[in-house]
Amino acid sequence: MNLTCIIFRGLSGTDALSKSDPMCVTYVQPFGQNKWIEFHRTETVKNNQDPNFVSKVLISYRFEEKQPLLFEVYDTDSKDKDLSAHDFLGTITISLGQLVANKRVRKSMLNYKEVLLLIINNCLCCF
Repeated sequence: MNLTCIIFRGLSGTDALSKSDPMCVTYVQPFGQNKWIEFHRTETVKNNQDPNFVSKVLISYRFEEKQPLLFEVYDTDSKDKDLSAHDFLGTITISLGQLVANKRVRKSMLNYKEVLLLIINNCLCCF
């Protein structure tokens, strides 16, 4: 089973005169290790508090392993690849198993408020 779509609802940005321009970075924690490794970056969705990210995240689900995931959301301010150049909005940590079992997860992002995180398998991203 693969994650194929990431959708957030209820983001608010840090820009004073416009909506946020969110981007999501997905990190994985390899089995038996205590470090996070960047796995995927979505595209930036301009002026949107409820982004449907188009780029697909393909992670194979292994039932017998705990597969922690970390999602960091940024309000991008430029095309700079360095994440410190952007405004950090918050982070969500969850296991891949929880996402596979629940499909829709409402969690509070650290450093943020509650948002709806949707992970849809084989989705059209039309929420």
